[in-house]
Amino acid sequence: MNYSMTLKSKFALFACLSLLFPLISFAGNGKKARQKAFLREVKEYNQKGILFFAKGTDPVWSLEFDKPKNQIRFLAADGMVFASEYQEPMPDFHSKTGDLFLNIKIKLGNMQIRLKPQVLRNDSQNWFYNVVVDVKYDADRIYQHYEGFGRYVPDERLQGAWKLSSLNGKPASAWKGKKAWIQLDVESLLLQGNNSCNALSGDFLSAPGRLEFSQLASTRMFCEGSAEAPLMLILRDVSAYQIQEKKLRMQTRDGRFLEWKK
Repeated sequence: MNYSMTLKSKFALFACLSLLFPLISFAGNGKKARQKAFLREVKEYNQKGILFFAKGTDPVWSLEFDKPKNQIRFLAADGMVFASEYQEPMPDFHSKTGDLFLNIKIKLGNMQIRLKPQVLRNDSQNWFYNVVVDVKYDADRIYQHYEGFGRYVPDERLQGAWKLSSLNGKPASAWKGKKAWIQLDVESLLLQGNNSCNALSGDFLSAPGRLEFSQLASTRMFCEGSAEAPLMLILRDVSAYQIQEKKLRMQTRDGRFLEWKK
């Protein structure tokens, strides 16, 4: 779809987009305040169906991929505004997919977006894409250049501690050893817990219905009869999840599953 825009309508769009996504960094002093602000933000993103977002500074800017509307929206504090339909499927969020390059042309102008998979740590958050955006209106001679970080919108319902209730349908109580549990932090995308024998840590990636773990590590104490071995085998292969009330089900592509509860 092509868009034509007068100066008046441009300012109107800027005002509307300002309401859609705030041009502010996460507010609050201290880790708990910042985490609460982040969880509020991702909850709003999930309610609106935002699949992916990116942010940057100098000047402050935001980029959103709106899945229900098949739309990309870009807004910068220097007045640059760009909105376009997006019909191509979003890429797999796994870092092995390589760079994604988008070249979007509308009547208003042209926008180029490059997403480079790269684990970056900034302000206690893990960002999984280095994002470069170049935007130019047709009346402009050169592109405006923006750089920042991006990530898929995590599911805020994953946040918190989960206790293992069953492993492939076998109750957790049937295994010897300690009670297995995990703690998921959707801000840092870090996992910690116990696999029924050893302390557990790792990273995870989350997108709507998708969940993958990486860099899983544990201490090396031996516990006869524990659920450690089968649990770790499944956890490494998890690709999807479902949450109903306070129950979390993780599943692999071949149908193995873990069930957790809060």
